[in-house]
Amino acid sequence: AEVPEPAHGFTIDTPDIKVVDLGTKFGVTTAATGNSQVRVFEGEVEIGGLAGGKMKRLTEGKGLHVGSGSTSLGQEPTRGEQLQEAGGWTAIPTSFGRGKDAYARRGDNGQSFGAQPLIIVKHSDIEAGRNNERRAVISFDVSQVATAKIAEAQIVLDPEPSGFGFAALVPDSRFAVYGLTDEALDAWDETEVRWASLPGCTDEGANLNQARKLAEFWIPRGGSGGPLTIRSDALADFIHQDIDGVVSFLIVRETGESDSNGLAHGFASKEHPTARPPTLRLK
Repeated sequence: AEVPEPAHGFTIDTPDIKVVDLGTKFGVTTAATGNSQVRVFEGEVEIGGLAGGKMKRLTEGKGLHVGSGSTSLGQEPTRGEQLQEAGGWTAIPTSFGRGKDAYARRGDNGQSFGAQPLIIVKHSDIEAGRNNERRAVISFDVSQVATAKIAEAQIVLDPEPSGFGFAALVPDSRFAVYGLTDEALDAWDETEVRWASLPGCTDEGANLNQARKLAEFWIPRGGSGGPLTIRSDALADFIHQDIDGVVSFLIVRETGESDSNGLAHGFASKEHPTARPPTLRLK
């Protein structure tokens, strides 16, 4: 929002907070479950609705992030089911069996992001954004499927607002999906994974000795508009070769950004209270 002087007092309500303009240019992101971010580009805003009824003013260059959106954090997630769909498809979410999903952030200070409602992915070309780099890893339990007979494979991701950064400040973005070729890496632990231990990665990107690029997908600058379906012949071929009943994938954003306030893209995880978790569809 870029608010002229006559509209002083213009207000945006989110599930977490109330943002009141005091003559400014500012950005707000939010989601239905909360998780609101405010960033002031020019001027000043006043934030209401904070804990204890407190008010807070933000000036140019300042920001505030309120709420995690993690309404299920700390609760035992509901285990999903493997579903038979029309047309001979089998749908396997990360919430089924030995499935799991997580992301890691450079500069995580030892923090784990394996129990969050989102998996978040970000890449930056500028030094100021390097510590906000994020990559995701997802695993699916395929032990009840005859993987050698798979003819087609898809991964479905449900984009959700991350609460970090602004879509207007990141270009159309290309993502890559890598399959983890070292099956020992399928044993990664959601509670233990960190940036330095993210399977199939080096600090700079995918470790091609442990991961193989299988597919790409794009999200336009304004957002995806709905669930994303990722498909390729290489994806089905990778699943054919599985021997331990679990297949794991690394998701990275290859497109960088020129503004440190650029969007961190979020996708629903198996802990999300309402959205669909990452799902592997096999036929």
